[in-house]
Amino acid sequence: MAPVPPILNMPIISRMPLAQGVLIGQTDKVMRHELVVKVDGASIPLTVDGEALRGPNTTLIGEGDDLTGDQPWADAGFTVLSFLTDDVLSELQNTVLDVVKSAIQAVGSDPGPNFDPADYAAVVEDQATHMSVVEMARANFQKNLSDDVLDQIDRHVSGGLNFEVESRNPTTDRPRCQLRIARPGRPDFNPPHKDAWIEHLRNGLNLYAPLFGSNERTSLALVPGSHLWAENAISRTRSGAIVNGLKFNVPSVVEDLEMVRPNPPPKHAMLFSPYIIHGLGVNLDVKQTRFSLEMRFWRKRADR
Repeated sequence: MAPVPPILNMPIISRMPLAQGVLIGQTDKVMRHELVVKVDGASIPLTVDGEALRGPNTTLIGEGDDLTGDQPWADAGFTVLSFLTDDVLSELQNTVLDVVKSAIQAVGSDPGPNFDPADYAAVVEDQATHMSVVEMARANFQKNLSDDVLDQIDRHVSGGLNFEVESRNPTTDRPRCQLRIARPGRPDFNPPHKDAWIEHLRNGLNLYAPLFGSNERTSLALVPGSHLWAENAISRTRSGAIVNGLKFNVPSVVEDLEMVRPNPPPKHAMLFSPYIIHGLGVNLDVKQTRFSLEMRFWRKRADR
């Protein structure tokens, strides 16, 4: 499972910390923040509501279990791996088709006998129906996957890292995987954030794998090197950010950013640090809906 070298040629983005003495939890009482995030040059305007705060002049990644530390891509904070066999990809894609078609039928719509995931947005047009489909499809996605497939992915990722990891969170009972559905031109994405701003998501690695409709205009974005930024180098909200009028579980950056889409090709996945700024996988395609697999990994415990 070798990395794809050209990906690591992306420039690492640095940001200088502010002056010493910024206290953790120090807030800016401005409650509305207008910002523009550039994703591969495309400008995405965001309105973020909520108190802004900066952390101390330290890095979160230096305080935990940094699973990227000994990797050749440690400075970038991400890599792209070739790891999905034809059989694993086929099971993942077939499971997506099954759970999404069943969910569409459950809400009273007809996906048709030759349902193409790329055309999802034409079949499920309104937001309320989409949210119902997402809830049902996500609930059934892992249930319908065999444990063997998820265990195979664990082993493949472990092989690429040269140490064992697992997709079972050692501190929570969260699902081992998640299905993401991002429609063209719709707000089906998280704002730019670090997972590590949520304590139970630290000390691991994240995975993004394309299943349908993932390309240079739809895939997940990130800021190379931002996992090494001091916490006072960027302002962000607390968890529960309100972005463009929608409430999210995660915090949101409240400053202008430049992000890139590494865009892993089929049968590949992007592996990245939870300390890196990522998100804003806004779908700029005019037609295709993006379906992707998301997983998290932690160092395998000795008692497993």
